[in-house]
Amino acid sequence: MAENLRAGLLTELAWPELERHVSGWLSAVAPKGMHSTKVQLKESFPGVVVIWGRRVAAIEGDKTLREGKILKPRTITSAGYLGADHSIFVTAQHHYSNFAQWVDGDVVQMRDAE
Repeated sequence: MAENLRAGLLTELAWPELERHVSGWLSAVAPKGMHSTKVQLKESFPGVVVIWGRRVAAIEGDKTLREGKILKPRTITSAGYLGADHSIFVTAQHHYSNFAQWVDGDVVQMRDAE
């Protein structure tokens, strides 16, 4: 963020890496079985997690920190990245069940506390 402030407002408002991902995805043919071709953005300070179908990327300004895939595109409720390796996580809802997933990792079904 400090780098963006030094460069000025125009740099802060322009995320070339995000634009590259989104324009590439939207110009591609939607994968078979994909219900929606919408791009979802989930804030994860200081960057953003962008989701299209099963594809996921963590982006900060002009850098892609990490990319991967989720097992099934569900109703995404939140997403973020953390740690030195920028591991991406996604939480989702599917048929009244809540799920959490590390990108390119295991899916965990969450249950309400009893």
